[in-house]
Amino acid sequence: MVASCGGAGTGHKYGVYAHAYGSGEKHAGHFFAESPAGSTERTNGVHVGANSNGSGSVYGLTAFAVGSGTGPKYALHCEASGNGEKWAGFFVGNVHVNGIVSKSGGNFLIDHPLDPENKTLRHSFVESPEDLCLYRGKVQLDAAGQGTVRMPSYFAALTREEDATVSLTAIGSKPFLAGYDWNRNFTAFTVHGEPGREVSYLVLADRDDPVIHQLRRPVEEKKGAGYFEKGQLLNPEAYGKAPKAAPDAVATARQTTARMDCEPPTFADLPAPPTPTAPPVSPWSPVATPPFPALEEEHKRMDEAWARSREEERQRMQSFQQEEERRRRQLEEALAARSQQPGQSPQEGSGPIETVDATTETPIATPESAPPRRKKAIADRKKR
Repeated sequence: MVASCGGAGTGHKYGVYAHAYGSGEKHAGHFFAESPAGSTERTNGVHVGANSNGSGSVYGLTAFAVGSGTGPKYALHCEASGNGEKWAGFFVGNVHVNGIVSKSGGNFLIDHPLDPENKTLRHSFVESPEDLCLYRGKVQLDAAGQGTVRMPSYFAALTREEDATVSLTAIGSKPFLAGYDWNRNFTAFTVHGEPGREVSYLVLADRDDPVIHQLRRPVEEKKGAGYFEKGQLLNPEAYGKAPKAAPDAVATARQTTARMDCEPPTFADLPAPPTPTAPPVSPWSPVATPPFPALEEEHKRMDEAWARSREEERQRMQSFQQEEERRRRQLEEALAARSQQPGQSPQEGSGPIETVDATTETPIATPESAPPRRKKAIADRKKR
């Protein structure tokens, strides 16, 4: 199937529009791609692309899962199984999650700084039952043995500041005792220790802002309360159990494809769709307001700065071209004026060019006692 939709208007355009409703399991779209054994070609179940040369937002894929029912809703459900390396999701670019990220483990994976072409470097995330914020640094103690560390202006609003802890470590070969006390507003703390010495500090504080109160989940949670089924294991292989059987999507797709190859499906229980006069509008079409105003505003500022930079570069180039044109005209005028004067060459230069009459030059005899270098210079003059 090849679908195309275009036009110069500003209204909605749908290359493919599908709507499934009624009782039973429903698939508004079902796509399946299969390659035979031994094939090395890429196999895409669905290939999605979006391109715009305008200033509007571009969405490669938009997915919604809504409804008043009590069952779980997945705007996007991805699963990768089979042999070889598996990625349920692979993103090249920034990823923003406006919610909670749950994971069995986590790490960063980068090119190894010492051998980026042959090795990778992996570090695991630091995990805690608390939503910790971490601040660290060093402080120099004065002659009285005191040093003040000022926290960020948002520290008290972001954290449970009264429960924040500070770990102090003396720097140097000789240890000494060190202590601290917070000021009344928890905007800074004072370190006490040996005069003239340096101390490193580590501040740990639990988040206490309104967003974390909305998103925080219990540390321990019973299964069977609608979050996970009782008896279902998230990582069954780790406990020596067989992994949960995934739906046989391949067999289902093959059966569906075979049925469609033999006879197109009929939908006798659905009324005949009316002839549309305009493309239908999905009730869950993305709104015009961008989902991340802060990011959109930042992108807008970057675009404006880039536009200003391009305009300045264009003006500089235009000024340079005008200056080159002015110099070219001056040179042409100077050459034209010089060509009209007798005894002057039209070539560029200040003053007349002296000419040497070769016939008036008196030959100079080469003395026998002249050194070789002088003889060569005299011979060259004779040739000229």
